[in-house]
Amino acid sequence: MRLGKRVISLLLCLCLVCSVYIPQSTVEVKAADNIATVTGNRNEALIFSYLTEKMGLNSAAACGILANVYRECRFNEKASGAGEISYGICQWYAANCDRLKAYCAENRLDYTTLSAQLYFLQSDLQKRFPKLLATLKNVTNTAEGAYEAAYAFCYNYERPRSYQTASVSRGELARDTFWPVFGGRRLILELDASEHKHTYITTTEKATLSENGCIRSVCSVCGDVQSTKTISRIAEVKLSSTSYVYSGKSRKPTVTVTDAAGKKISSSNYTVSYSGNRKSVGVYKVTVTFKGNYSGKQIVTFKILPKSTSLKSVTAKKKSLLVKWKKNTTQTTGYELQFSKKSKFNDASTKTITLKNKTTSKTLTQLLGKTRYYVRIRTYKKVTSNGNTVKLYSAWSKVKNTKTKA
Repeated sequence: MRLGKRVISLLLCLCLVCSVYIPQSTVEVKAADNIATVTGNRNEALIFSYLTEKMGLNSAAACGILANVYRECRFNEKASGAGEISYGICQWYAANCDRLKAYCAENRLDYTTLSAQLYFLQSDLQKRFPKLLATLKNVTNTAEGAYEAAYAFCYNYERPRSYQTASVSRGELARDTFWPVFGGRRLILELDASEHKHTYITTTEKATLSENGCIRSVCSVCGDVQSTKTISRIAEVKLSSTSYVYSGKSRKPTVTVTDAAGKKISSSNYTVSYSGNRKSVGVYKVTVTFKGNYSGKQIVTFKILPKSTSLKSVTAKKKSLLVKWKKNTTQTTGYELQFSKKSKFNDASTKTITLKNKTTSKTLTQLLGKTRYYVRIRTYKKVTSNGNTVKLYSAWSKVKNTKTKA
């Protein structure tokens, strides 16, 4: 009899244990398969959707916030505590609760609604907790990212009693319970649009030389995007000419700017300034400063080159040549005289001699006898560009050739 009672008692204990214990992983897998929620509360899904679709957080960051909201109010937007000093999904307390109510009054919202509280949460993070918002936006979209987001949100935003311990607990809840259900998922649900009137504000994110810009019309209350237009980045700043020959006149090339889509950007979106008098031989800067829908600055350059000169004669001598040319001392430093056994001046026999600008003749010696040589000449001028001395060259003269004598 005693043995029978013991068996019955043991069986009752086993039944009680089985009825109470449901493996958490099984519940989570089932919820994920059905794209359900952890609690079955519709607010849970609405909050997740808003955090990911409207605020641009990944699902790990959203899980981190869900874990905090669950611990604060079990997703009840009308929850109040501490003698009604705290209120809402984040249990905003005292002065924070006053901020919630003031924000909603200013935007003609009912602070007791989920949508109003989500709008306030987004605004509060943007204005008062930008570092926390940056952290949430940069967590990895993994289970550990969900832990990091929950911990950061609790430690920096919620700060309940014993918030150090609570931050760990909520991190584990986000990682082990909410991430298996929502991790990597996308859920698009609309909040009740009748709760406020959209107030759209147009904002412009300017395009640069490396990044596209964007013109957005966004509701200042809920973040609803009415329209989006891409501004293609600046692709090319081109001058009508990058090289001129000295004439004594001021040069002023025109500027054309195109975007990455190949379209010309209106000159109303930039100003152009030129360096120097642009008359003398030299290198000149053109600075294009962008404005309007664009931002940044681009500097391009053009050159004014010295006038060329021409060969007068190339006279054959015994294993040498006498070369004469027209003098050109205007805006020049000197000449480069080049000779070669090849008409294209492209082999090892090609030699170059640098001469002063007042020189008008040169005898080329130590040449081979009875050998044809090709000769040409150009002018150059030394100028300063970006703190360095450089040579600017004219075009080569026409080539003359003759055979040396034996």
